[in-house]
Amino acid sequence: MATKPKTLISFDVDGTLIHSVGPTANKLHKEAFAAAFRQVFDIDTTIDVVPHHGSTDPLILVKVLEFHGISEEKAMARLPEMQEAMISHFLEHKDRAAAGLEVLPGVVELLTALQKRDDVAVCLVTGNLEPIGWMKMDKLGIKHLFTEPNFGGFGSDYCSGNTDGMGWRDRAELLRIAARRCAEQCGSDLGPRFHIGDAPMDVKAAAAANSHPIGVITGIYTYEQLKEACPTATLLKDMTDINNVLKVCNLFWGQARQQRQQSDGVAMETEHGGLGYFLGLFYEQRFPEVDDVVMVQVRSIAEMGAYVSLLEYGGIEGMILLSELSRRRIRSVQKLIKVGRQEPVMVLRVDKEKGYIDLSKRRVGQEDLAKCEERFAKSKLVHSIMRHVSETSGVQLEALYEQIGWPLYKLYGHAHDAFRQMITEAEAETVFQRLKDEAHEGKDIPVLTPAVKDGLLKNVRRRLTPQPIKIRADVEMTCFNYDGVEHIKTAMRAALGCSTEANSVMIKLVAPPLYVLTTQTLDKQVGIDVLTQAVEACKASIESNKGNMRVKEAPRAVSEREERALQEELEAAEQANREVAGDSGSDEDFEEGMTMDVDAAPALSM
Repeated sequence: MATKPKTLISFDVDGTLIHSVGPTANKLHKEAFAAAFRQVFDIDTTIDVVPHHGSTDPLILVKVLEFHGISEEKAMARLPEMQEAMISHFLEHKDRAAAGLEVLPGVVELLTALQKRDDVAVCLVTGNLEPIGWMKMDKLGIKHLFTEPNFGGFGSDYCSGNTDGMGWRDRAELLRIAARRCAEQCGSDLGPRFHIGDAPMDVKAAAAANSHPIGVITGIYTYEQLKEACPTATLLKDMTDINNVLKVCNLFWGQARQQRQQSDGVAMETEHGGLGYFLGLFYEQRFPEVDDVVMVQVRSIAEMGAYVSLLEYGGIEGMILLSELSRRRIRSVQKLIKVGRQEPVMVLRVDKEKGYIDLSKRRVGQEDLAKCEERFAKSKLVHSIMRHVSETSGVQLEALYEQIGWPLYKLYGHAHDAFRQMITEAEAETVFQRLKDEAHEGKDIPVLTPAVKDGLLKNVRRRLTPQPIKIRADVEMTCFNYDGVEHIKTAMRAALGCSTEANSVMIKLVAPPLYVLTTQTLDKQVGIDVLTQAVEACKASIESNKGNMRVKEAPRAVSEREERALQEELEAAEQANREVAGDSGSDEDFEEGMTMDVDAAPALSM
């Protein structure tokens, strides 16, 4: 049986897990650099001659040598020698590896919580040379909290030939190396990937490598600097609130529910920022099928195309080649696709062993686009309900999906359709009984405890109960015959007579000769039909008394914006009527015979 996909969480080291304190801060690491320069190039120098914060060890070595007039080519050629010299010096004095270093608050507790989970792999991704990075962790007492055997992506990977071309300058390549090693070592598919770091290059690299970037403001960089470097990053003040970090990584299952916290103006970004909807598999299958149209979020744009995350499939990586962006000649890639945007795309190829997914934007037709957006909206709502039930009940989200969610997809075509049936008590019992009989062979459903069932029904009824739709028609009605006002009132009553038990018709005077007819309904077409009958009845009545009626706007569903505009018109008309009431008596008597008193009868309804 295939093992479950693991969530991979990688950490930067300096400024993220640990920080420097006192005059001996990270002194041994700096001494190792100096030893390498002396032994290989006979240069007595330090790394402080160049800006180096956040750079990989190989890049620091090259930059310092360039500062001293040695070409990049010569420096790179002797990187393996310098690496050996650094490691040799560091290990020779390893007793001082933790001098001037401290583990940051919350780190031990977070790593301990992650270590207890068999669905999570934890590693380092750092510019440190591998033996140096792990020696720091060992001497600070936290190495054993990482997945064993230890693995990750390190600055030494360039020196060892694990990167190609200019990969040594690309911190994102270290994240890709760590992901490959995780898949090889754990023998399972990779689920979502998260990288936690304190520097702009950390969050930028994470986004480029299709890991979800999480920035912690525990180093020298500010919230604004991290956000500017990667607008899609999730930012946390630090890692002391373990539950916040677990929620960001979708690992809050089984934890006690706690109130969301904000401190010092730095809030955890969740559903509508940062990570978007990268919160697990929506469907049972791990990969989409060829020709499926799926919803993706653009993570980065490269020379060959755009790297995206498949939102319905746990955020797994896919790629849209430039040739598949548009049928037309591409003048500007940025106008066709933007980082952070959600796009429906068609699946062209799927390599399940290597995890490669090729996608196309240009092959998605309008009909497929609409269907994809509708399905994604429904699936997202189902996922939101399932997540909330998981958090409140303490039952793992995956267990809820395996025993309730995914079987409902099979039985009803979409779990959303099953949820809609649960709105009424009787139908809810029918759904649960069918789930038990057909998906679980008549056996009790282990996760369907009273708490889960109650939470599910409450969420479904709160989120899916249909909201009334307002239907409106605008008409102009006049009658200049004797008793014209009475004939208009009679016509209005004829319209009201078309009300049904479910759909009550109302009619309001805006300003002569404009009237609006409205009704509220759960079924849009039924509401339109009722209001159409009301308009016809009103028209027949007024014309029978030699009046006239013109339909200005046929019955239609109206938005909140249109309703606000109507309310403003009514208020303006009311104000105008007040002004008329202050005019001379003769004018008032004349107007009284030709218009309705809106204050006295603002609306007729039945």
